[in-house]
Amino acid sequence: MGLMNLPLVFRLQAVINAINGVIFWLASAAMLEMAIMETTIDLVIMAQVFTTMFIVIAIVGWQLPGLAGDNLAKAAKTFIIVNLIWSATLVYHLLTGAISGNTPVINIALNLLFALLYYLKSR
Repeated sequence: MGLMNLPLVFRLQAVINAINGVIFWLASAAMLEMAIMETTIDLVIMAQVFTTMFIVIAIVGWQLPGLAGDNLAKAAKTFIIVNLIWSATLVYHLLTGAISGNTPVINIALNLLFALLYYLKSR
């Protein structure tokens, strides 16, 4: 982890968010089915709209190291909160049975890992 720095953490999560966004946008029905959700055309459309935010967050995350400069550690605190909220939402839906499968579990793990990395690298 010696090579890991805060700009790299932002860019790694940006790449993962971009990949998630593009895959989910292009294959919304398949991704919803992987989360054990009943797929309807309305849900696919809504998923594509929300998935656009993956791509937006990816763009912002990729650009932030260059834009924030010396204030990148402050931006990391925001991304910690975002990842924790994202994780909490997925955990809630898993516990209530609204979603299931490996996809949300993997996303929870990644979000918590990134929250930890933002914390450790912004200190």
